Amino acid sequence: MTARIHPTARIHPTARIHPTARIGEEASIDAGASIGEGVSIDARASIDAGASIGAWASIGAWASIGEEASIDAWASIGEGVSIDARASIGAWASIDAGASIGAWASIGA
Repeated sequence: MTARIHPTARIHPTARIHPTARIGEEASIDAGASIGEGVSIDARASIDAGASIGAWASIGAWASIGEEASIDAWASIGEGVSIDARASIGAWASIDAGASIGAWASIGA
């Protein structure tokens, strides 16, 4: 199985993408980012260097995930959400559209 990656998405060669992931149009995945099983990343979302997206998480359109941020399994990140560097979002957590999460913040479910 091959990940479903839109042809306009920008994927760094060192990013790790699970074969069941889906990456939308013009999304960007930077160096060393890790995208888990069944993850859905919508159009124009940005995953910065070293960020980790856990299994079955969803990242909305225009969302921005900062450097080395961690999004755990089944988390739902809404459209236009900004999560700064090294923030941690717990499993099953839901972050509503337009929210902004600061650097080093920790959000549980």
